[in-house]
Amino acid sequence: MSNSQEDSEKREISSLMAKVHLNNPKEDLFESVAKKLAEEMANVKKKNKPSQIRRFYDELLMWREKARNEERFSEILPLIKMMRSKVYYAKGRELVSDGFVLWFDGCMGQITGSAEGLKSFENFCYLFEAFLGFYKSVRPSDN
Repeated sequence: MSNSQEDSEKREISSLMAKVHLNNPKEDLFESVAKKLAEEMANVKKKNKPSQIRRFYDELLMWREKARNEERFSEILPLIKMMRSKVYYAKGRELVSDGFVLWFDGCMGQITGSAEGLKSFENFCYLFEAFLGFYKSVRPSDN
C-alpha cells in the first residue's frame, strides 16, 4: 500500500470517527458507519487480515462476558484497556493498519469506568460485530 493510500485510509477513518459516539449512538452507527469502516480497512491488503481482526473481536467478547455489571466492569476495565497495547503491538508487526489502530484506540478512549462506560463498551462490541459482518463481505478471506 502506498503512502498516499495509507494517508487516505487514515483521513477516511478519522472522518468516520467523528460519527462514533458510543455513549449515545446515532441510528447509522451499526449500519452505514460500520460498513464504511469495513470498506476502508479492507483496502489494506497486506494488513487487517480477517483472522487477525477476529482475534481482537474474540477477546473483546471474552471481556464483555466477564463485565456482568457496573462494579465488575470497573474492576476489569484496566485489562480491557490493555487491548490497546495489543493493537499497537500488532501495528508494530505490520499486521494491522494505522486506520484500524485509529478506530480501535478512538473507541477505547470513549470507554470509562462508569455506568455510561459500560454502555459505551457494550456499544463498541456491537459496532465491532457490525464491522466484522461488513468486513467479511468485502474481504472474505486472508488473501
